[in-house]
Amino acid sequence: MKYVFLTNSMGGYSGGPNYVRTKLNYLKENGWEVLVFDGTGFTNASIVMTEMKAFEDNRIQELFFNPFWLRKKKREEVITTILNKVGVDDNIVIESNTVSMSIWGELLASRIHAKHIVFLLSERLAITDVSLYLYYKFKSLRGELFSISANAFKNLMHKFETIEDIEAEKCHLSAKMSVPIMDVDCNELTSVEKADFNIGHFGRKKDYFEKMFYQIKQFAIRHQDKSINFILLGVSNISQTWSEILPSNVHLTLVSGRQPIPKIFFDKSDVVVATAGCAYMSFLYGAKVISIDVYNSNPLGVLGYDTMDVNLRSVDNHNKLSLCDTLENVLVKKMYKGKPTLMIELSDKGFDYHMTYATAADGKYYDVCHINMPISRLYAMLIKVFLSLNMVKTCSKLRYLFLKK
Repeated sequence: MKYVFLTNSMGGYSGGPNYVRTKLNYLKENGWEVLVFDGTGFTNASIVMTEMKAFEDNRIQELFFNPFWLRKKKREEVITTILNKVGVDDNIVIESNTVSMSIWGELLASRIHAKHIVFLLSERLAITDVSLYLYYKFKSLRGELFSISANAFKNLMHKFETIEDIEAEKCHLSAKMSVPIMDVDCNELTSVEKADFNIGHFGRKKDYFEKMFYQIKQFAIRHQDKSINFILLGVSNISQTWSEILPSNVHLTLVSGRQPIPKIFFDKSDVVVATAGCAYMSFLYGAKVISIDVYNSNPLGVLGYDTMDVNLRSVDNHNKLSLCDTLENVLVKKMYKGKPTLMIELSDKGFDYHMTYATAADGKYYDVCHINMPISRLYAMLIKVFLSLNMVKTCSKLRYLFLKK
């Protein structure tokens, strides 16, 4: 039994690699041989997780792009390289985690009669091209397309059809992560003295960062007589423009991503701002968490108190407070002190549930040769030209300028 991941990046400590690492360990414990391939993601982050280092030679930049943007010779070289590493087995499952990987995954699966499921780990995907919609509709009807949440799945398809809640829930899997929080040394935080207000952010750099910095500024201006710590765990550097936003009464501390998560981060944070898995993990640890909507960069609310949303706004979430006002409620008015938390249901869609679908695929495949990626035609044309000239490294640099996800 072999399980093959085609994922955005196996580098760094962000949610995607942590999910793959956690599931990889589950699969090995259950008798699967596991291989991981990536397209090096957006930052070409170096591999730091022990489990991923075995796959360091499986980083293939071409996987980031639609395979049909490559010359046929190069496309076949990539396919041959991967299949030679995968080898032969009667039971092979391929799991792809991005749009481009899902096209590669269907190509590879059809060559070796493997099962292929698509599990999209981004919360902000929306199909705009009918060719991609038809492919994903095919996978969806066969129980081979999943998203990280029910809301994310509805957003994925909403330009072409309205997905009912029940159907969206069926197409949602849990991207479980197992990341320990431990009492380990963290020099960057040991020297940080408690301030009047202590605000933490858990997770890598996100699109909402600029808005968050301005909201922290607004909160600091309201309380110019107070000292404020702003600690970013999972961020090793930021633009000077962002740091200059903050007033003089805010002390900014950057702590690069690491595992295990240092317990001292939560000890020194009165409130944690986060989204997705990092928000959920912080809540389970016992922190006061303000979860952020990845679509509009506004707070979803205080997790476990007035919302159960961790990354996307549900229909019944009517919170309209800014981050500044939410911080005011938590830190100044102390509205949540002593207030009982809501019960956040642990997902029953863990890895055992994943595998019921992964092993049920019956070996029928979609002709993916005419699928367009959800990006501008100008960018696609430019990338095709460079790829045709075998300038993959140039394309890898250009993608940072044109793509956000």
